[in-house]
Amino acid sequence: MNDAKPAADIRADLVQNLNRADDYVIVTYKRSAVGQQGGGHISPVAALAR
Repeated sequence: MNDAKPAADIRADLVQNLNRADDYVIVTYKRSAVGQQGGGHISPVAALAR
């Protein structure tokens, strides 16, 4: 994990991935880091259909 990666680079990686047919992104994060209750969470990332 590289916490130093700029947000713009992460966004570009996600867009590139989601532009590939039959590809997907799953994000795991620590809920307390974003002010939510509970432990870890796994969430699919969605994009609009082309």
